[in-house]
Amino acid sequence: MIDAEANCLTEKTFYKALKHARAHIQDLIDAQLRIADEAKRAKEPEGEEVHAVADKTSPQFYINPQVVEWARTLGQAELEGIYLQSGHTKASRNAAVRAWRHRVMDQLQNDHPELQDNLGYDKERLEEVLSKLQRDTMHLLAIHRNSRVDGRNPSQVRPLMADTDYLPGVHGSAVFERGETQVLCTATLGPKRLRRKKDRTTGEELDEPLLLQYEFPPFCKGEVGQMLLNRRESGHSMLARKALLPVLPSIEDFPYSLRVVSTVTESSGSSSMATVCGASLALRDAGVPLKEPVAGVTCGLMSSSDPATGKLLDYQLLVDITGMEDALGDMDLKVAGSRGGITACQLDVKLSPSTISSGVPFKIIKKALEKANGARNYVLDIMGLEQDAPRPHLKPSAPINVNEPIPLEFLHAAIGPSGTRIEALQRRSGCDLVVTAEGILEISAPSSAALEEVREHLRLVCSDWTIEKEYDVEIMRVTDMGVVVMYKHAREGYVTTNHLTNAYTANPRLLGLQVGDVIRVRCIGQDAGGRYVLSRKPFLAINQRAEWDKDYTSRRRASERKPLPPNSTEW
Repeated sequence: MIDAEANCLTEKTFYKALKHARAHIQDLIDAQLRIADEAKRAKEPEGEEVHAVADKTSPQFYINPQVVEWARTLGQAELEGIYLQSGHTKASRNAAVRAWRHRVMDQLQNDHPELQDNLGYDKERLEEVLSKLQRDTMHLLAIHRNSRVDGRNPSQVRPLMADTDYLPGVHGSAVFERGETQVLCTATLGPKRLRRKKDRTTGEELDEPLLLQYEFPPFCKGEVGQMLLNRRESGHSMLARKALLPVLPSIEDFPYSLRVVSTVTESSGSSSMATVCGASLALRDAGVPLKEPVAGVTCGLMSSSDPATGKLLDYQLLVDITGMEDALGDMDLKVAGSRGGITACQLDVKLSPSTISSGVPFKIIKKALEKANGARNYVLDIMGLEQDAPRPHLKPSAPINVNEPIPLEFLHAAIGPSGTRIEALQRRSGCDLVVTAEGILEISAPSSAALEEVREHLRLVCSDWTIEKEYDVEIMRVTDMGVVVMYKHAREGYVTTNHLTNAYTANPRLLGLQVGDVIRVRCIGQDAGGRYVLSRKPFLAINQRAEWDKDYTSRRRASERKPLPPNSTEW
């Protein structure tokens, strides 16, 4: 098992890192073996006493060689013909293999009745025999004939297809197809604050911009079932995310959070590496300036070994394995990276004690990395024909993320009491706004018009009143000494009572001013404290002043009139 991530390392450097890591991992393995020895856990018996395992296709149990030979005589030639027929699709090949299994099993039971009576081989045990024959036949064809189930040579990649901007309404999309494996990837851009800040498992502080979600619905393999997240989907998501992280731009160059959803619409092996290819295409289609495009390929192993000693006799490496080669092969090496080198690698070993006893030798890993490099560059060439560079501009549906500094002296005015002003600005503009501790306003605007509205608001907040300039302001609050006004929801001012009317007024409420009224004022200067003075007087005409004076007199008399006692008849 290998699970590694790298920052575009060459195959030679990556191989050295693997050998270096193995020496230290061996210490951990030895410690685990000592703990197991101290616990003295009972081991499962070996040999003929083992009659069943959880995985019925695995050769990790004893099978009578005579029974295997009978099955080989009856059906190996026909099975080779099914495997070597290149015109088969995944569905037709699986159907042919199922029909072959039924015919051979029926014939075995008819020709050798002693299977059930003397050897104890019921239908379930015969299924295990046929699975071993399938595996042996595929290994034989690959090692001795350089043949594969779909007619390719060992180093050949399946036909490729890449199509970007497949869904015009989303921020970025791509369809990537390799053989009968197809994925649909969509990329979504979001505000910077949605970047992952902490690993929920370890508590480690992070700043990762990418969330990648791998989905493997049942319909992609012709089945019906529930779409539930499982360990396989989580593992493939993490592997594809590791492959893309080293080529993402810095937060200064591209202040966005990124989400990629990869839905497997058809599966015949290597869907995780197809996700890497499709995600790279979708991100570049969304306008994300990746340092380099990334692709992924798999490399499988077909080996033969001495049954007595487990020593490796011969092997064959297969590039871009199908689902059947994955199921019946000895390893699945996933390698992702750019032209600059490897970014992620994962190895699933499927060897059993009856094959290579000491695991996959390092010489095979080295050759597999070299083969994967050539195949990866070929895939990158095909992807480059569809998309030679990232989209130069974001789509109109994508948000616009910018950072705007706020001078410290205007920070409180921009935020408002308990953040009320910044929240009101979010509601009006539809933008996502975050003010950092450094006084930076992070803006994520749905459109250029909304962004310009926020910028205009900041310009008003971060500037002073201009003397002799006129403003239409809204009354926000009426006090005993004057009214608090706001200019375009951005700049707050105060108009004292003596600047609201030409006549003496004890309380501005007597003037009939209410919250929400819009009045015109002029900035006439600054007072001794440096505060700007706003006045309404220049806009009160002579007749308006008289009306105000008359109205004020009546209001004042009404306020000074003593209230009549209850039930009084006095007028």
